[in-house]
Amino acid sequence: MPESSLSVRTAVVTQFLGACIEEAPEGILAFDHDCRYVLWNRRMEQISGKRREDVLGRVAFEVFPFLKEIGEDIFFKDVLRGESPEARGREYRDPHGNSGFYDASFRPIRDQEGSIIGGMAHIRDCADRMRDITAEKRARQDAQKAEERLKLIASTTDVGTWYCDLPLDVLEWSAKTKEHFWLPADAVVTIDRFYERIHPEDRAHTRQAVERAITMRAPYDIDYRTVSDDGQIKWIRAIGNTFCDAQGKPIRFDGVTVDQTDRRNAEEALRRSERLATAGRLAATVAHEVNNPLEAVTNLIYLCQHDPNATDSIRSHLKLADEELRRVAHIVRQTLGFYRETSAPQRANLAELVSGVISLYQKRYVQKRVALHTEFDQSVEAVIVPGAIRQVMANLLSNALDACNAGDEVTVRVCARDQEAVMEVADSGHGISEANRAKLFEAFFTTKTDIGTGLGLWVSRGIIEKHQGRISVKSSTDPRHHGTVFTLHLPMQQQLMLEKLA
Repeated sequence: MPESSLSVRTAVVTQFLGACIEEAPEGILAFDHDCRYVLWNRRMEQISGKRREDVLGRVAFEVFPFLKEIGEDIFFKDVLRGESPEARGREYRDPHGNSGFYDASFRPIRDQEGSIIGGMAHIRDCADRMRDITAEKRARQDAQKAEERLKLIASTTDVGTWYCDLPLDVLEWSAKTKEHFWLPADAVVTIDRFYERIHPEDRAHTRQAVERAITMRAPYDIDYRTVSDDGQIKWIRAIGNTFCDAQGKPIRFDGVTVDQTDRRNAEEALRRSERLATAGRLAATVAHEVNNPLEAVTNLIYLCQHDPNATDSIRSHLKLADEELRRVAHIVRQTLGFYRETSAPQRANLAELVSGVISLYQKRYVQKRVALHTEFDQSVEAVIVPGAIRQVMANLLSNALDACNAGDEVTVRVCARDQEAVMEVADSGHGISEANRAKLFEAFFTTKTDIGTGLGLWVSRGIIEKHQGRISVKSSTDPRHHGTVFTLHLPMQQQLMLEKLA
């Protein structure tokens, strides 16, 4: 090729290379062995805010003193030693206060013999990538803060969290939520296990609420009971929400659980107190109205007892009626608050006392065809207020009869065990469920909705405890062996103080 043609060709190539460098979308610079700029394209002018004529021929650290301040003079030194360093995500500010993020790649420039005569750098705008990185970092930080705050709430309150991917299978629960369901912190929870831990009476409406929340996006805010392996109960409130993807398909069901057992118990205690107060006011009113006709009946019985035409049998029945009326009068006076026991507790034969109560119920037992058996140790005595203990035994005999059907049996025992006087009323009736046994001695709790007040056993326990005794119950609903046994334990050698029994 002629020398003139080669020169032309070289000039054209040089022109094209210069144009490519000048119009490149990235900043391109070059410097010599003394770190003087020898190349500075248009994009570098935009990035740095420095015109080409203000840069070329000058030492880099004179043009940009901050390079040494931030330690970036090391890149120039590394290049001149033959290395190819890179800087990613560096922030630069131009003289006008504008800032940006750039990636920089440095490479050494060599002559034909391979000696380093300078270096060049490609400066690429990475603002979009840095914005994405910054946004992602901020999102992670926000998520971490939210998680830490949620953990703080969970650790300082009784709030648990649950996260469930759809369809429901294995559920992600916090340790507190597992505690709400009587589960250890390392337990694996499935949707089946969730329903298993809910009280049988609450499962159906809980399942319906979950299905409505997922399929219909209905609010999920529900109370249910969870049951431990030994039958303990917690009241839990669960609040959740269904989350969907961009197409509206449900993908997640998340929420929180809150233990409301203490609040429920407090509310129930308040309701019981209010009902007791109301019952007390009503009882005082009724007692006041009953007191006058009661005195009249007592006087009539007295007159009948002293009627010369009355037979011994009639006088015996009248005596028993008089004793029961006196007990009623005692209760009325206590209810009105005008009376305290004026006679000290007395030693009484328990077999005789129970026999007297049984005689009052004998006819009812016969009419219902329930057999009534007695097993009495005639020598058992205790220091008691007889009228109060008769009231307790009357309540137990009435309850036993209500629990029985025709053909069932009730056995009443009086005996001594371990320095205690023991009275038992055992029936072969339908028995009492485990759930109801836990509430038997609560005021106003009754399974006899039509005839019961729910006060009998509550009052009975108070009477026995005033005698420094105790009352216990055993029951079974097993179809093969069912029935209930109430047992009263009273101290046999006890000089009870008057104020404890009044």
